[in-house]
Amino acid sequence: PPSRSAMAAVRDLGMDPGAAFGVASLRTCGVRLVQAGAFSSGSAPASGWKRAFSEGGGLCTTHCTTAYPFFRVLLFLVWSACVFNSMREHVERRGARLCYWFIWMTHMSAATLLAQLGLAAYTACKARVGKGSDEDLRSWDMTVTWALSTMAPTMTFMVACLYWMFVHGPGEPVSLQSLSVHDFPFAIAVLDLVTRRQPYLLRHVYLPMLHGTGYVVFSFVYYVAGGQTESGSRVMYSNLDWSKPAEVVRRAALVILVATPAVYTFFLGVAILCERCAQLHGDRETASDKHRNSNAGPEV
Repeated sequence: PPSRSAMAAVRDLGMDPGAAFGVASLRTCGVRLVQAGAFSSGSAPASGWKRAFSEGGGLCTTHCTTAYPFFRVLLFLVWSACVFNSMREHVERRGARLCYWFIWMTHMSAATLLAQLGLAAYTACKARVGKGSDEDLRSWDMTVTWALSTMAPTMTFMVACLYWMFVHGPGEPVSLQSLSVHDFPFAIAVLDLVTRRQPYLLRHVYLPMLHGTGYVVFSFVYYVAGGQTESGSRVMYSNLDWSKPAEVVRRAALVILVATPAVYTFFLGVAILCERCAQLHGDRETASDKHRNSNAGPEV
């Protein structure tokens, strides 16, 4: 797309940017992802930090925005109970030390989701009761919440798919505990996606890619350092067997560079559809619509 400086120069001349660059109208002929703010350089939620974090969006209509902070707290409490139950089960039933719980990709993702939901609950309450301007309310915790919530749907979806495709053996019984740590996080992340007001942008696709890359790097360092699972094996997952590094790199590249962006783009489409639903319910200025008109704020 044309650079921002070029677009600004065309506007200064009183010309329509769409016509100037050989497009009938950027609004009607541009890619829908651009309309969603995917290539905008601004990073602050243009609906304002206070409204973006204290009120729901998407399928959460204006009738339920008052209770939105309580909804965020409820999600955090529910997922906290699931995480602590997973830790308890890991220690009591498997007879393993708690430290081993954190080496698994599923559990790392669960802890990341817990941090996101906790920050989301905190920032929702903070934005609701906070006084002053958006500039006064803006802080690092809101930026981190936005980043983690953007990463969550793709992260949890990939964890669920990888588990059922490569870890869960055919014919093995499906336990409630397994569903709660592999599938329930995805349901929570999707519920968060379709009810939040912060923009979901294409240019943030690197966030779930960083998460996947981070775990691959961790597994390599853990292997090289001689780390073992609770059963004494040096291989955490058969597809991450670092005794065969070429295969691991090939598989990791396929998941991180191909599958993850594709899944993220799908959820971007879901976010766009939710915004259209919000418009139908009377919320005419949705998060990314406002984001297109804003250039202020820190980078995420």
